[in-house]
Amino acid sequence: MKEHIKKLLRKSCLLALFLTTVGMQGLYAQKTVTGTVLDEANQPIPGANVVVKGTNNGVVTDFDGNFSIEASSENVLSISYIGYADQNVTVGNKATITVTMEPDVQQLEDVVVIGYGTVKKSDVTGFCITYRF
Repeated sequence: MKEHIKKLLRKSCLLALFLTTVGMQGLYAQKTVTGTVLDEANQPIPGANVVVKGTNNGVVTDFDGNFSIEASSENVLSISYIGYADQNVTVGNKATITVTMEPDVQQLEDVVVIGYGTVKKSDVTGFCITYRF
């Protein structure tokens, strides 16, 4: 009789563990989230970074500003691009997300391009592209 109870307890524990695991997978299930990143004029932004916040999971938008990434409904997507303020979007139950980036004037003021001086071609080693202005 004791052996029968032990088997029944063992099966019950395994069933409880299985149901708990299946329930947890439903909570944190990964899904494919697609979307588009646009500028303030509703034009696509190619090369914008889309990252699942707190992870190394990230992608870059294509030529048409589109992206596709694996994320769960609890995840937050962080979208960034030079010259624009970062945007954070909670995935929730959305399968498609459209993000409109807002210009960040302060960030644009931090970018400095310097293009002066001369160097002899023979002094440069490796591969180099020469621009003449």
